[in-house]
Amino acid sequence: MSKTIQIKKLAATAAIAAATNLTIYFVGYSVGANYQVNAGVSMQVPWFLAALATFSPLMIAGVITKAIATKRPGFQTFASWAGLTVATLSIGSVLTATQDPATIIALALMHVVAGTAWFLATKK
Repeated sequence: MSKTIQIKKLAATAAIAAATNLTIYFVGYSVGANYQVNAGVSMQVPWFLAALATFSPLMIAGVITKAIATKRPGFQTFASWAGLTVATLSIGSVLTATQDPATIIALALMHVVAGTAWFLATKK
């Protein structure tokens, strides 16, 4: 029998990823990242968004994926790889949203952390 997503494991993994991304945020800030981005609107990314934008999508997507995978077990494998791919490819949006090298590196690393967390929490 196939193993579906375990919500406790997903929550723990999402929490660790959020904490890791907060650490990346503050390390980036300490080396000069200004977190000024232009994604349609110019704004400075606040510290709490590093955690919120990691934890919430992982949990929401995980609950939805679990619901679908319960009826279609093959979907979970697809979703694991798709999430990792989207997180990796979305690094491209970071490259176009800011010119600050420290911000680019920090935000790109956060995408890698979130994608890796998703994959580890959802892979069979």
